[in-house]
Amino acid sequence: MKSKLISLSLMTIALIYFGCRKYDPNKIVSTAWNPNIAIPLAYAEFDAYDILARTDSNDLVVIDPISGAIALIYKGEVVSYEAQDIVQLSDFSNTVSLSSADMGLTALGSFSGNVSGSTASTVTTPANGGVEMYTVLFKNGNLSINVQTNIQHDVDITITIPSLLESGSAFTRTIPLTYAGVIPQVAAISVNLSGMPLDLTQGNITFNEFDIQTTVAVAGNGNPLTGNESCAAELIFSSLKFQNATGYFGQQSIGIGNDSILIKLFQNSTEGFFQLIDPKVRFTVENSFGFPLEINLANLQSINVNTGANLPLTGYPNPLAIPSPSSMGLSTTTVLELNSSNTTNITDIVTPTPKYLYFEASGTSNPLGNVTTNFITDTSRFTVDAELELPLEGYAYGFTFSDTIPFTFSETIENIENIESLMIRINVDNGFPVELLSQVIFLDSNNVTLFDLMDAPENVIESALIDANGRVNQNTLKITDININETKIEQISEARYIVVNAVSQSLDGNNGTVVEFYDDYKLNVKIGMQVQGKLNF
Repeated sequence: MKSKLISLSLMTIALIYFGCRKYDPNKIVSTAWNPNIAIPLAYAEFDAYDILARTDSNDLVVIDPISGAIALIYKGEVVSYEAQDIVQLSDFSNTVSLSSADMGLTALGSFSGNVSGSTASTVTTPANGGVEMYTVLFKNGNLSINVQTNIQHDVDITITIPSLLESGSAFTRTIPLTYAGVIPQVAAISVNLSGMPLDLTQGNITFNEFDIQTTVAVAGNGNPLTGNESCAAELIFSSLKFQNATGYFGQQSIGIGNDSILIKLFQNSTEGFFQLIDPKVRFTVENSFGFPLEINLANLQSINVNTGANLPLTGYPNPLAIPSPSSMGLSTTTVLELNSSNTTNITDIVTPTPKYLYFEASGTSNPLGNVTTNFITDTSRFTVDAELELPLEGYAYGFTFSDTIPFTFSETIENIENIESLMIRINVDNGFPVELLSQVIFLDSNNVTLFDLMDAPENVIESALIDANGRVNQNTLKITDININETKIEQISEARYIVVNAVSQSLDGNNGTVVEFYDDYKLNVKIGMQVQGKLNF
């Protein structure tokens, strides 16, 4: 479980360190026939955070503050929907026309009186996606009113929308047309709808509708009337945004889609068996939309992209019911936790040493139909977050991994031919219940093997010992000497890459012995180098 860091720390730090350190064999004391120098290279102490959370320290958490038991937690946001993704307000328009009869006008050679007429019309707003809108409080929007008439007299056109409120009263505007000898007479006004509520229920009996009342008042100026006069008003609602709205928003499909969580623990692994006692997968749903939802999970599986091996999870609860908040401005939080009590094979979720936890999901609003009034605000959101929790309690064996590291031997080293041999000593005091067998290979620029650092894979780290509960109760000390002969030393300058191959397992992992990881475990590493030089006369 600490594979990559251990391999880098124990096997390559020493090599890179002496490969880049300026060392002059000519400075070896000349009175010795085989001068020998011992050099301490490094000392380091690693805790669980250093080893298990190299990429992101947020991945490693203490799940039991009393015992110090730890877990790796990987997160990902599956989907996020905002208000405008669910409900949109479309532009629309309506035109009202009044004829001479509507206005009480007849043909006259000269008209000097006053007359008026009115009409009422019902506007049906666009129903996007089957949405039944009851009320809207506009955050933004514009109402343009364009009027025209061929009446050769002064005309006042009044537009009233009883269910659109402005400062608590029915919206009304009067547009005057003063005859100046030209027809048609035209005029236009623009109204900012921000902050105005609109009721579209016609007194709680319908939806998506409201009435417009249009009144035309004519003041005669002595000009004639032909009897063919008319008056028209066009209302254009545009750039509409809601601050909040109520209605029934239908059984809409919420396209959650698919996503995956990268399991960083296995990024460099190629094979192995891994068993955890109590892994958990959590889906956390935040809903501030004023309608219930239902989420269906599908194709939930762990995947090893190297081998194609996967593990579909089975037996988990599905679908997931998401309630709505009780009022605007509130939200609900729903957590679905898949664990060993409700998912048949979740303890095997990391057995294929997976790279990803993959899942698909779909959602439906109002799964039971129109049983409650929905609401929405401009800040409403619906999010689904996924989390994989891996409490570090279990066992592993045959956990194989490989990593390639760029390497350049320093050109500043003088007289490398005067070095007869090198010996690197790695002293490991291990407080983790894991052992590591490693091999290091040097490659040239063409990825051709130059030499193996060790004659055979070396057990660099021996596992600490545990008590009956799987907790470490005794550290283990292991000293490893790595000898680099003159032939290998001559080839080091050609090396451009180091390949680290390793096999790791927990203590007695192949027999299923369960070990646990705690935040007080430590790994102490001391690295030294002994240089055997030649003496030239």
